[in-house]
Amino acid sequence: MIKFLLRIHNFFYKFYLIIKNHNCKISTNLKISNEGIILLGKNISIERGCNFRIRKNSIIEIQDNVFIGKDVEVNSSNNIFFGENTTIQSRANVFGDVTILRNCIIGPNLYASSFSHQFSKDSSRLIIDQDKFSQISKPILINEDCFIGINVFIKPGVTIGRGCVVGANTNIITDLEPYSIVAGNPAKLINKRFNFFAKDEIYSNDDLDFPYFYSGFQKNNSINQLLVKNKNFCIYLDVFEKKDVILEIKSNLDSTLMFLGNNSQNKIIAGNSNMKFNIEKHSNNFLKFEIKEFKKNLQLEIISAKSK
Repeated sequence: MIKFLLRIHNFFYKFYLIIKNHNCKISTNLKISNEGIILLGKNISIERGCNFRIRKNSIIEIQDNVFIGKDVEVNSSNNIFFGENTTIQSRANVFGDVTILRNCIIGPNLYASSFSHQFSKDSSRLIIDQDKFSQISKPILINEDCFIGINVFIKPGVTIGRGCVVGANTNIITDLEPYSIVAGNPAKLINKRFNFFAKDEIYSNDDLDFPYFYSGFQKNNSINQLLVKNKNFCIYLDVFEKKDVILEIKSNLDSTLMFLGNNSQNKIIAGNSNMKFNIEKHSNNFLKFEIKEFKKNLQLEIISAKSK
């Protein structure tokens, strides 16, 4: 009886979702089993035959201008995220805890799952029983500006760096460095799309520096402006034998910026300002920040970043 009522609920929820998101193109030939939360942006296209399953306490977030092709299956047991302007082509399978950031092209038949089957925890048990009692999720992250070819497998726990190109029929079993071009089974480095090395100064008005504003940014080419788009953003700078990172910013609102490397904070004041964060004990060139009290109408521009 409960299963029948849940089917009825999900049937009506599907049409509620379509009507509510009238600015999107969502096929009515869509299966939804929802016990969690679905967050949809604007101008999303979801084609026929897709299957979305959102488990209890789980979230699927699909940002603006995302295209999802035919017969894509998405099963969230924690958090699945598709960033702006990303395309997910037909028959992709995305399971568990998977993040695909903005401006990515995902080819047909992708298989990306943060879970793997347990078979050796207790050899006397059936594998199906071991799965029930010992499921472990290792999140998958595909960074911005990546191209993933047809028939690609991504192992649980893998991080694909920004700007990577993955050839058809590739098995990715280890992390990929930013701007790598790989193919094969397992994936092997063929070339580098971009010679990505840490600098100690980067400027938003220099196109050659744009890759170092690593994630969470949106570039407005018409006025040569680089805005922080998300609550969290990351820049890539040389931290070797450096003490501080200095951000030159411009903001329309007051807020607070936190450097996640040591949880230090600086107050954002409307207008132009410089911020200094200590990085002496930070050994990773990826510098991650979080905007506290993030608001949709916040316009935060990073003009430059320097380590010294």
